[in-house]
Amino acid sequence: MERFFHIRDWWGNGLALWVVVLLMLSIPVLAVVIKDVDLENDVTNWLPSDDPEAVALTWFTSQFERDDRVLVSWDSSTLIDRRMQQFAESLRENGVNQIPAIRDVVTPREVLDRMIEDNNVAPEDAIERITGIFIGHGFLKVQLTEAGRSQLEETQKAIRATTRGVVGERIEILSTVTVPDDDLELESEEEEPLPFEIPAHDFQIRWSGISATNPIADTVIEQLSELSLDGQNLVERAFFAPGSPAAIAISLNPIDDSDLNDAITSIIDRAVKAGVPSDEIRLAGSPISRARLNQEARRAIWNTDYAVWNLYKRTPILLSAVVGVVVSFLLLKSLRLSLLVTASSMFTCMVVVALIPLTGKSLNMVLIVLPDLLLVLTTSGAIHVANYWKNAVMHDEPHPIATAVKMAWKPCVLASVTTAIGMASLLTAVLEPVREFGLYAAVGCFASLFMILIGFPSLMSVWPGRKQKFSEHADKEATVWGHFARFIVHHRITVYTACLLLFVFSVYGLRWFQTETKVIRYFPPETRVSQDYHYLEEGLTGIVPLDIVISFRPELVDRLDIDERIEVVRRVENEVAKHPGVSGTLSLADFRDPFKKPSENASSAVRIRYKRGLQRKEEVIFEGDEPSIQEFARKATVKLELPSLGGRPVDIHANEEIWRIRVQTVVTGDVDYSVLTSELNTLVAEQLQGEDGADYLVTGMVPLFLRTQQAVLESLINSFALAFGVIAIVMIGVLRNPISGVLAMLPNLFPVGVVFGLVAWMGIPVDIGTMITASVALGIAIDGTLHLLTWFQDGIRQGCSREDSIVLALQHSGPAMWQTSASIALGIVMLSGAELLLISRFGLLMAGLVGMALIADVILLPALLGGMMGKIIEKHTKPVDKKSTDSPATIEFPTGANSKTTSPTEHRHASL
Repeated sequence: MERFFHIRDWWGNGLALWVVVLLMLSIPVLAVVIKDVDLENDVTNWLPSDDPEAVALTWFTSQFERDDRVLVSWDSSTLIDRRMQQFAESLRENGVNQIPAIRDVVTPREVLDRMIEDNNVAPEDAIERITGIFIGHGFLKVQLTEAGRSQLEETQKAIRATTRGVVGERIEILSTVTVPDDDLELESEEEEPLPFEIPAHDFQIRWSGISATNPIADTVIEQLSELSLDGQNLVERAFFAPGSPAAIAISLNPIDDSDLNDAITSIIDRAVKAGVPSDEIRLAGSPISRARLNQEARRAIWNTDYAVWNLYKRTPILLSAVVGVVVSFLLLKSLRLSLLVTASSMFTCMVVVALIPLTGKSLNMVLIVLPDLLLVLTTSGAIHVANYWKNAVMHDEPHPIATAVKMAWKPCVLASVTTAIGMASLLTAVLEPVREFGLYAAVGCFASLFMILIGFPSLMSVWPGRKQKFSEHADKEATVWGHFARFIVHHRITVYTACLLLFVFSVYGLRWFQTETKVIRYFPPETRVSQDYHYLEEGLTGIVPLDIVISFRPELVDRLDIDERIEVVRRVENEVAKHPGVSGTLSLADFRDPFKKPSENASSAVRIRYKRGLQRKEEVIFEGDEPSIQEFARKATVKLELPSLGGRPVDIHANEEIWRIRVQTVVTGDVDYSVLTSELNTLVAEQLQGEDGADYLVTGMVPLFLRTQQAVLESLINSFALAFGVIAIVMIGVLRNPISGVLAMLPNLFPVGVVFGLVAWMGIPVDIGTMITASVALGIAIDGTLHLLTWFQDGIRQGCSREDSIVLALQHSGPAMWQTSASIALGIVMLSGAELLLISRFGLLMAGLVGMALIADVILLPALLGGMMGKIIEKHTKPVDKKSTDSPATIEFPTGANSKTTSPTEHRHASL
């Protein structure tokens, strides 16, 4: 390999030109392929198909259809809002005006009609049953006394202060809920008007996390009722009232994310045409979060909400690249080199990103950060080659490019291979997006290696520039790094201690390590999607669905009649609805009131009528084709058998009755999904105790989120441990000693432990995007470690002392590591301007990891080399045979170094 790179005419003849021509010709092809890249962020596809939670959810959707629902509401909506029906009818239009993505539309009034008119449920009971699903209690309404109204400003100040004293934060005062006269007229035309009324009030108050069922709200109401000024009560009463806001549920057909935006835009347009102000419209649901996630990912490239001059917010990704170029230019002292480094990095990104559509995959919230990783890796290697080239030019080498490549190939190959191992370790992850990232990143490592050793040198050869003399700058740089190296060696015990204390302190914080997979948490609070979610979950319903399926085996069906089975479902549902983490529930039991069983003294005719009623009810439920019924009860068509799900086996056979209870819970609050799922499993098990032949299943997005969150942590630990272990073996092979190999891994473990530990100390959750940075950081750190160790061993082989070898290594590698880290960290930290927290956190975390990797490689590693680790490497490094060398030449070290002799070639290697 070394002989290959020593061919003096390789970069000077036409081969370099051919490489550049091929690179240039491939750019248009790559650009065309990249145009076909789609964004897809469906959380339900993250887990592998054989994961128990994924199996359960797949089975559930095969029985009850996938519930891809969009919840649409608006600030002034009420239960009897005439715009509700107009909006729903426009969504149901056929022909050219039809929205193909829409499968079904359900309004709260239609649900009430089925309960009241079709099944004789009392109107008051029906309204209560859909509260927390289709209608909400809204916000806390305040009715003032005459004294309170006469001094409104002082009253509102007193209310703000009192409420803030209870909830601990500022409150928001909202306008009243009003029902327009035309809505009342429309309602009066109904044969049986709904018992709906919003009592008179003067305004509403809202705080973050407000809930009608939260004990804090009861405390606020109690405090406000006692509020007085000058001996006069200010508040007549404070209360919650169901009926506003109200929401329409729109079920979507399975569609690609590329078509999702068009469907959402059409839905908003129909709402505006129905008379809803556009600024009042509130949207939520998994399709909304997916669409907004894709939108924010694109806006990281170009965000028109900000002025062109505000590049930090307008285009964080482009700014990241620009800053990287500028910093590279300032540090490399060459515009040509900085442009060629950037061009090499960008080409690597294009090649690997083009592989995504070519292999039938789509970009997701993990792969979106892949280009930045490839920029980091290629920039790092190219800057090392550029520094070696400057060194060769400084010493008047006849073929400086070939010399630079010869000097760089070994550490670059080792760094790329070990980094690829780190990336490939992600293939062991549970989550599909993480595995895809590991695959493409590993391929990208080898594409990066090609550009570092072939593409970048070819570009340098075709655009040679002027062979400037870098002697003065290089000598100053060498002197600085030499003095710095000696300082580290002489104070190595202090360095050990400081690094160890920082590492131990940081790692201790990992006890509070958190992961986050709730997609809505990836959006900043000020974004519209986040505001909509908070508004709806505080005033109307929890957005995230959780489904409980109860199955009845044939022997239990024979023992219990249909009414008794409905009562079992109702009993479970009522207990679930009491859970503080549940905003509302809905099942077929809510649509029916059971027949009253005839008494023992009833006549035969009465008993016959009762049995016929039960038979008709059972026929309607299980033999009819009414979609609104099949949505909640049917007979299973596919068997579900899981050895373990939620700590218990699940066994549901085909043709068993399965009854669904829809449960809504919040995603914006601090509900612990692990606790919620566990408690609901326990609660359902308790209610079904004694019902031999009944089984149950808890599934839906909540268990899926929980399993995904667990998988994030598992993937982080397993992939990093595997990468660390394999790279440690490689290091042991390179250094030919297990102790030195393990010690050499300490600088690579240091940045991960420190940064992730500090992140845990600060309570910042690690999402699916930032999770992968641990393996990425390991690859980045190993790059600097290998370059430094290569030059340290070279110094030992030439007969230098350990201290002089450390000086030699830092003189060679220090400038490149500093330039690489500065350009990468300052460039990638620009991603913090992205509004999508997934990207901004990645930028901040990667910048921190790169910075810590630099500290580990230029401070901790030299200190280790000055101690036991250096002694071991020195012992196992064979010196070169000096008989075969040319006439000696003198190497000048910084002050305090001993003069050594070496050949002219070695002199070139030994000094900048």
